[in-house]
Amino acid sequence: MIAKYDFPNHVKGDTTKNKQITFGIDFTGAKVELQFKSQINSKSSFSWSTIDNSILITDAINGKITLIPKVIDVAPSTYFYDCQVTLSDGTITTYFGGEMIIEQDITN
Repeated sequence: MIAKYDFPNHVKGDTTKNKQITFGIDFTGAKVELQFKSQINSKSSFSWSTIDNSILITDAINGKITLIPKVIDVAPSTYFYDCQVTLSDGTITTYFGGEMIIEQDITN
């Protein structure tokens, strides 16, 4: 079973805060992805990834990453996610997952 981490609630249309996570293993050449889905078997509603530079590996030796702030403008709901890492040797590991609630905004 993977570790559970729930992101704090977020208001629809607002920008996320800078978030740093340290894994404590060598991420040199790694690919890191977080996909958020409204239903577990649905398409991704929003994501962060090293592929599109929305995740930066800021300290490869210690596995430290930074999630770049972004506007999350999806329907209010509970979104499920997990964090999958592909190391340079091809090893794939899902480190943690959880939920994030997107709340309705009032201002347009």
